[in-house]
Amino acid sequence: MDGTSITLIVLAILLLIFLIYAFSVSVHFLKEKEVKVIERLGCYHRTLPPGVHFIIPFIDRPKLYTHRYYVSNPSNGKTTLVVKKDQDRISTWNEVLDFPKQAVITRDNARIHLDAILQYRIQNPVKMIYQTQNLPLMLSKKSSSPDSEHRWIDGC
Repeated sequence: MDGTSITLIVLAILLLIFLIYAFSVSVHFLKEKEVKVIERLGCYHRTLPPGVHFIIPFIDRPKLYTHRYYVSNPSNGKTTLVVKKDQDRISTWNEVLDFPKQAVITRDNARIHLDAILQYRIQNPVKMIYQTQNLPLMLSKKSSSPDSEHRWIDGC
């Protein structure tokens, strides 16, 4: 074998690797109740519903997001921070957030401990991606505000 044939073989292998990578980036399989927000050149382009989808590689890409939230462990009483980085699939199932116990004072000045659970569902994935930075943390702050605590107690 001479130098040109080895060069052609190496280039063919590199081209084959590039084509396999481009195909794997362009095919997206989404399960039921999952969606992806696709950006074209950095701007919103479309939302992919469940199913098999093909996008233009290197021009279209899924929008990535990060979720941070706290999980309380009932066995040792500690709360740990859970960080999910670089997520691209948005679940439209009902999600549940469990909050650590909070001390609350009722209308009759009784001090009780509240163990709260929040159930939510994402109805508009585009708004979730572009208008919130960290949805679980935002929901936990909103639900732990004094107004919502009193609403929970009044509803019991």
